[in-house]
Amino acid sequence: MKSLKAPVIHLAGTAPTIWMAIAVAFGLASLPAQAQPPLAITCPTDFSVWTCATNPVMVSYPPPTVTGSCPGITTNCTPRSGTFFPVGVTTVTCEATNSCGEHAACTFTITVLSDTNPPTLVVPSGGNLGCNPAVIPDERILLSQIVVTDNRCVLLTNVTHSDITTGCTSFRTFYITAFDCCSNSVSASVVYTWTVDTTPPSIVCPSNLVVAATSSNGAVVTFTVAATDNCDPKPTVTSTPVSGSVFPIGTNTVVCAALDACGNSNSCSFTVTVVPVPRLVSVGSADGTTIGVRFDMELDRVSAETLGNYTFDTWSPQDPWVQIRPNGREVELTLDQALPAQAAFSITASNISGRGYMWPGLPPLANGQASGRVLRFKTVGIYDDPNLRSDVFTCDNQTLELTGGGGAAWLTFPIGPTTADNIALTYRTLTGDFDVAARVGFPVVDGSNALGGLMVRDSLASTSRMAALVFDPFLAKGIWLVRSNDGGAVQVQGEAPLDAYGVWNWMRLRRAGDTLTGFTSTNGFDWSVFAYINLPLRERALVGFAVGSSQAGEVASSIIPQFQYRNYYLRVIPLPPGRFGFSWYGPATVEETQSVYPPYPFWSPSAVSVEQNADERWVMFEHPFPMDVSSRFFRVQPAPTTNQLYFPLRK
Repeated sequence: MKSLKAPVIHLAGTAPTIWMAIAVAFGLASLPAQAQPPLAITCPTDFSVWTCATNPVMVSYPPPTVTGSCPGITTNCTPRSGTFFPVGVTTVTCEATNSCGEHAACTFTITVLSDTNPPTLVVPSGGNLGCNPAVIPDERILLSQIVVTDNRCVLLTNVTHSDITTGCTSFRTFYITAFDCCSNSVSASVVYTWTVDTTPPSIVCPSNLVVAATSSNGAVVTFTVAATDNCDPKPTVTSTPVSGSVFPIGTNTVVCAALDACGNSNSCSFTVTVVPVPRLVSVGSADGTTIGVRFDMELDRVSAETLGNYTFDTWSPQDPWVQIRPNGREVELTLDQALPAQAAFSITASNISGRGYMWPGLPPLANGQASGRVLRFKTVGIYDDPNLRSDVFTCDNQTLELTGGGGAAWLTFPIGPTTADNIALTYRTLTGDFDVAARVGFPVVDGSNALGGLMVRDSLASTSRMAALVFDPFLAKGIWLVRSNDGGAVQVQGEAPLDAYGVWNWMRLRRAGDTLTGFTSTNGFDWSVFAYINLPLRERALVGFAVGSSQAGEVASSIIPQFQYRNYYLRVIPLPPGRFGFSWYGPATVEETQSVYPPYPFWSPSAVSVEQNADERWVMFEHPFPMDVSSRFFRVQPAPTTNQLYFPLRK
């Protein structure tokens, strides 16, 4: 803005002064009291106006301010106020004049702005509100969270929403639009989701399970628990204990729970009963008439005495009788027809439950399989009364249990001697010299007292020659009994308290020619001579275990947990020169030597012929050169033992 000033008139002593005086005198002017300001003009300040389009816009502005001392002031601005201004910056020039000829001018700018930009809109991000939210946003809440800015002005912010529910999920979409003064707008949307679910899942446990134990620790049990939910396609299922755990023997409770995504839960439970399975440990038969089956635990009587639970793999007995024994762990199968000696057999047991574990729904049980061989024993009752009991039982071919009842027997010592035996005898027929050892349990009886031990006798006649080393637990003695002649009385040839050699229950009976020697031992290795006698017996003698009671009708029994039959002294069969033979029991390797120790030189003869029956084997060998059998020895190594035993050849 520029100002133009008028000329100044001076009134003193100069021409102008004279001119002023004349003017005053003629009334053309008045004499001022003091000096007056010149003409001045002031424009409005620069300013801007908005338009919503790009066309010129009418703009009005205030007039400029003019000051000055001379009258007749006129002003003029270009462009004039109230005219159309184009978009952009326009300079306005204003001028002023007066009667004194003064001139003043000023300028200012008017900027016309075009508003075509929409507002700026900031909205919440929305998202998942989770399950069953307590607060769901509405228009009021959303408006409080929206921020709208504009370069000019915000006229209106509009918020609406719509809701959609699909299954358990609800969707709320907000639509936001903001307008400025030129109706420029901006829009956005915000989506919130949430789940409405207050229904617990459905869970289904399996039925109560009954499984067979696979070890003493129990069994690994797997199971499946099903769970469904109206909203969660895969609810979380937990079980305690988990599937695949080792469940101990007994009844175990499994608790299962299902949890959906909204925290709704449900549970169920079931039981897993692990039943111990009796394991078939061993089988055995002493005489082929009775087969013993041993299990590792007490049995359920019904299933143990069910014949169909036993399968005979190598032979089929006709209608055996099955009976569980008093200890509850052993079963006795009595055959209607005896198996031959050395006959092999195999038994498979199934579906036999343990005592107290016969559960409904029990799965098929596999109790196992065991094989055995019939021992070469025979059992008889040497009684006046043929109806008295006599039997032998083994279920492992290592332990024998002999049972018998009698009365007025040789076992009545010290009441008095008797000429007739009333005993149960389990025996083998041995030819020639022998050595038999056994660990004999003290005999027990239902009523009074009993005797039991090792015996050798000529025959099964009740008055046969015999010798016996027996225990008498009632008198706490070991007794050496002998009947020297057929039909004679039984005599005591030796006795000793049971503690005379320590607490012993090992017995040994050896025959060497006509000499019978009885031994006792505490361990089966270190032997002490108990008694001996010269007693001529038949070449083939009956050697075994005897038991009996002292009262008629009473049943006595004795356990033989270990026994050994050895033909240590072999009987040579005379044959033509260059040939010889002998008999023995069981498989063995045979070599000849000229001395007992060291065994040098060895000779391995070739067998010419082999013959055997249920009691004995005969083998004939052919020597490659003439020999004097009186100076020769044989080394026999019974299988499976590794002991080397030497026997003299005797005629």
